[in-house]
Amino acid sequence: MIAHCQPSDEELQANRNLCRFVLVLDREGYSPVFFKEMWQSHRIACITYHKFPKENWPVEEFQETLVTLSCGELVRLKLAERG
Repeated sequence: MIAHCQPSDEELQANRNLCRFVLVLDREGYSPVFFKEMWQSHRIACITYHKFPKENWPVEEFQETLVTLSCGELVRLKLAERG
């Protein structure tokens, strides 16, 4: 049996920042209109990157986080998020 990793409708309603899953796109996929539609209609988050970033994010914004990879391996990553 395959375990479903997506949150339930109840979990989505309880946490306004929770998403069903995340699409990761290169800069060619950049579309604020598409991102907004995915979030508002489907609670799908989208991540892309900025081609010419200015300064680095402050180190203090990063927190060591235990992450489970798709193969099941546990790794520690330093992650930061901005809304």
